[in-house]
Amino acid sequence: MKILYAVPIFLDYRIPLFKRLNELYNGEFGVLYSPQRYINRFPNVLNKINDTIPSIAHEFNGEYVYNTHTKSINKFSHKGKNITFTLGLIRKLAKLSPEIVITEGFLGWTPIVLLY
Repeated sequence: MKILYAVPIFLDYRIPLFKRLNELYNGEFGVLYSPQRYINRFPNVLNKINDTIPSIAHEFNGEYVYNTHTKSINKFSHKGKNITFTLGLIRKLAKLSPEIVITEGFLGWTPIVLLY
């Protein structure tokens, strides 16, 4: 895999784009995401990922998000702050061994991806 798009969550409008990017890069494009973020909030998107792009979508299951409003892990709320903890993200990136990693935002996975 040459290019990996690493983002905790994306909505279904990106699925056709990721599929097309994989075609344009001759099967060398992949997506790393956190299924934990979809389970309660967007289960239909998780199903679309599994149905549409299963060969390029790579799950990362070591993400935990602490919400300061709910005072709990992985119970998301629009209130408070969400603080992301990743256990094993660098290991997962090393296993996939992409040449280029694309991420977005300033928090979440970005600091770890920059270290990689």
